[in-house]
Amino acid sequence: ITFALLATALSAGRARAAPPDGPVVIFLVDTLRPDRMSVYGGPHATTPAADRLAREAIVFEHAYSLSSWTLASVGTLFTSLLPAAAGTLDRNGKLDPAVATLPQLFHDRGWLTAAFVGNPNVSPTTGLARGFTVFEAVNSAETGYEGHPHARAIVDPAIRFVESQTSRHFFLYVHVLDPHLPFNLEPAYRTLFASGPAGRQPTEREALFLDYDRTIRQADDQFARLAAALRAKDFWDGATVVYTSDHGEEFYEHGGRGHGRTLYEEQIRVPLLVKLPAESGKSARRHDLVSLADVAPTLAGLHALPREASWIGSDLLAPLPERSLYFTEDLDGDRLFALRAGAKKLVVRLYPKLDERVFDLAGDADEKLGREIACGAAPPDDA
Repeated sequence: ITFALLATALSAGRARAAPPDGPVVIFLVDTLRPDRMSVYGGPHATTPAADRLAREAIVFEHAYSLSSWTLASVGTLFTSLLPAAAGTLDRNGKLDPAVATLPQLFHDRGWLTAAFVGNPNVSPTTGLARGFTVFEAVNSAETGYEGHPHARAIVDPAIRFVESQTSRHFFLYVHVLDPHLPFNLEPAYRTLFASGPAGRQPTEREALFLDYDRTIRQADDQFARLAAALRAKDFWDGATVVYTSDHGEEFYEHGGRGHGRTLYEEQIRVPLLVKLPAESGKSARRHDLVSLADVAPTLAGLHALPREASWIGSDLLAPLPERSLYFTEDLDGDRLFALRAGAKKLVVRLYPKLDERVFDLAGDADEKLGREIACGAAPPDDA
């Protein structure tokens, strides 16, 4: 059976059936690159809990954030809009009060909505707390950590929330920060994984990746605890669970470190695993281009919520239309956008220096061979 036929059957069956009787959980690991996750073939056992989730979930191999920093990308996750349309484009952004959000749609349906968050870009100040009945911001001052809080400090209250529920109708958003610089490892994780070939000190980049991989495992172990709490309450089988990130991270692939400055693959490709309720679907690996803008339409379609006419995303459980992905960045003086259609990707930097490059990701997955084209001119015929 082809995927198109399977998706059509799933969509038709879902239209006739009642919505799933189970919670919706989004677990977001900030700054998480899929190529460092064992579930995507990473070099270390960084995500055993996500590996287990993948056995009953759809794993999207080519999922993207539409921006490379948190406010813009979570704005898209919650609204299925480009950051500029949501009001979350730049450092001074705030969610447009007229824009509907995914938690608000569940809240309006009568569900309890709760968020446990460690990143201050997701907060009442930025408007991204709108729609949540319970919103708990966990910070390092409260927890006593130097730097951002460990995932454990964010998952602890999330587990208490799950344990207190008597109804299955709740929407839970958990946003942990462990892979975000500065790395903040618990003692048990500081020597995890091999440190490099015997007799040789790791390079700076190797050492960074080691600590990065350790933080991924630290976060994933907390997802395991949250999943166990859902199972203990008999919520897991009927739950819809999304495991994802807001953006990736550069480790000198293009001359820098961090995120929020470019739209290269290492900063915008994200993991996306979607576990459907037990009666709605099976595990699969998908290779089509998808984005965080697709999450809200997918969850809305599955749970019979109204679809907003302004949404740019698609329901991932229905046949996907032919489309391109559009990316945008406007952070602290760096302004650029990108357009991807198939394996071709156009990146335009507007400021501080005007530059246009075309990449063919089929033969240049690392984006090292991009051709510069004249600004304002048509790309070459074979671009």
